[in-house]
Amino acid sequence: MIDTVKMYCVIDKTTYDIISSNSVIKTSYHAATGEVFYNIINDHLKRLL
Repeated sequence: MIDTVKMYCVIDKTTYDIISSNSVIKTSYHAATGEVFYNIINDHLKRLL
């Protein structure tokens, strides 16, 4: 069983903005410093594009 798959592709800024503004974003950050460790953007692309 595969739990997580990472996919990397080159997309333009407009496409990235559409995806990120309509998705669930999970962020890990250090509370004291505000340093962001990572963002996970999650949603179904078929619905967004």
